[in-house]
Amino acid sequence: MSRLEIVEKLIEQILALGLEIEPAVLDVGFYSVDVINYLSRFNFIIAVPVENITILTENIL
Repeated sequence: MSRLEIVEKLIEQILALGLEIEPAVLDVGFYSVDVINYLSRFNFIIAVPVENITILTENIL
């Protein structure tokens, strides 16, 4: 079962119970484009610990 399939099943079960999900907090093992894209459809606040990411910023002024 893929990471995306696991997340889909968990979300399905949570919603079937009538529960609301406000933040989605995931382990770094679930950090993937597919999982983030799937969760973004629900407008969740998504928190995933990510290592070795460089954030590039530009001055716009």
